Amino acid sequence: MQLQWIMLQMSDAEKMTQATQRLDTALKAMEDSVAGKRRKQLTVESLQEKLHSLEEILAGERTHGEKLASANEDVSLRIDKIMSSIRNMLQQD
Repeated sequence: MQLQWIMLQMSDAEKMTQATQRLDTALKAMEDSVAGKRRKQLTVESLQEKLHSLEEILAGERTHGEKLASANEDVSLRIDKIMSSIRNMLQQD
């Protein structure tokens, strides 16, 4: 009877060890999953920050381009006026 009880205890101990190992494996898998999701989230956040930065740079470049276009238009008008003045002076001579 005592031998049976000892074998039963060993069987229970083995089952407990196996259950503990399965639990450890499941916890490890869960930790890995959470860590993977966190890495992906950090990557997404990093990409969103880069995108936001690029959008700000693009907006600045557009503003700069608009200023250049305005300056170009202003210079073109001045050149046209000067050329017109030169033509008028040449026609008078």
